[in-house]
Parts: sequence; structure tokens; C-alpha cells
Amino acid sequence: GAFAAPGHPQGPPAFVPPTLMMLAPIPAGTAPLPAMAPLPTLHCQLDGGESDPFAAVAAADDADAGEFSRRGPTMLEARNAEKHCDVVCSSGGTTRWTDRCPDARATHIAGSKQFAAVFFENGTVQLYTPAGRRAMPPLVLPGRAAFVSADGGRLVAVTGDCSLVVWELGVPGEETQTMRESVAPLLTGPRAPPAPPMVGVRLAKCGSPVAQFADGHAYAFHSRLKSWARVADHSFPRSEFTTRLRLPPGAG
Repeated sequence: GAFAAPGHPQGPPAFVPPTLMMLAPIPAGTAPLPAMAPLPTLHCQLDGGESDPFAAVAAADDADAGEFSRRGPTMLEARNAEKHCDVVCSSGGTTRWTDRCPDARATHIAGSKQFAAVFFENGTVQLYTPAGRRAMPPLVLPGRAAFVSADGGRLVAVTGDCSLVVWELGVPGEETQTMRESVAPLLTGPRAPPAPPMVGVRLAKCGSPVAQFADGHAYAFHSRLKSWARVADHSFPRSEFTTRLRLPPGAG
């Protein structure tokens, strides 16, 4: 009763080839973003509100089993072993569903109340529905994820070759890629190493991706001008885009 089916039919699942995603190659002279070694365990809170579909699925399972559903935040966890990863979703401290990914270990996880995403060291990302089903075959990225973030139905990832991809995943069956750009212009010239490194990426309220750096600078991508705009620096430290995170040079 505590586990929901992770999305596979009984017996070995039929082979489904990964979906390839071809992006522009990294420009010459741009240093690749550092790849983080997989940690033993990764955690991410998906949602904790009354409208949380992950918690709603869990409550329905408990009701069917005649159990009392404990309210609490919905957590996504990736437990890395030597060569594989176990993905675990829990709510109120109770395991709701699990999925074993035998091909690689997880390097990043992200999600919202609408989906969960697990990024692996082999350069793929697996998407999950609130019920724990694999939403689609694994997507193959140009390289390992360096930074990821989720907001509502949107997911953004920056890979080691400086590619930036934004997906809209809020409506099942209507998933689409809404942006494919590069952060390479932010990592060349005066911003090339040993300049303060990039420390994260997130999505602004308007939907634009925002690249954040260890010195407090932040750059938002202007979709109509196809350019990065500096929206936070030392002259405007109270900008909503300023990161408070400070990392030593070389951190990823």
C-alpha cells in the first residue's frame, strides 16, 4: 500500500530508445562548466501546499488502503550506489513510490508540484509524473548537467558545454522545448576563468532564464533581442536577481 507503481508494466519493460537533443557546439575559447561528482544522496522538496498533486496521489493511495494520510512536504530523493540510482518520492515521511535507474548515478534533481526531474552522469534526464510514472523516455542532453532549476511547469538546465535549455512540462502530452540558447557569452573574455564562476540558473517570474555568478552579478536572457542582459551588479545590489550565494573560484 505504501508504494505506487513507478510506471512500468509487470515484467521487463519494452526497450524505448532515449530521445536525442542536438544543440550547438560550444564556441572555441570557452571553458566548459565544471562537472560535479555525484553525491551519495540528493534531496529536493517538490511541494507542500494543499494543491500538491504528489500529496494528492499519496492521500488517495492511503484512503484506498484504509490508512490515515499524514500531511507533510513532498520530497524527492536520489540515492546513488556504485553504478545505479534509486529515486524515492515521500510525503509526510512515508515512501510513496520508487524507481531504480540502473544505468547511471544522479547528479542533480529538481521539480515542482507538476513534475519531477532527475539528471544523470551519463548526460540524460528522466521526467516523472506525480504518480511516479516515467513521463517519457530519457532525454539525452549534450553533456552532464551543471545547473538545473524548476518553477511551476517549467524546467531549465545548463550543461557542461554551456548549452541552456528550457522546457514547458506543465500539461501532460503537450511538453515542449521553449528555449535553446548558450551561456558561453557569459564565460568568455573578462568573465572567463579566473573570474568569479557561475553558481546557478533559475527562471524569473517573466519566464526568462537568469544566470547567477558568485560575485553577485546576474544575467537574464532577452528573448526578443537574443542577448544576455546584466540585471544585477554592484551598482544595484538590491536587484531581485542578485544571488546571495558565494562560492570559491572553480566551484560548480
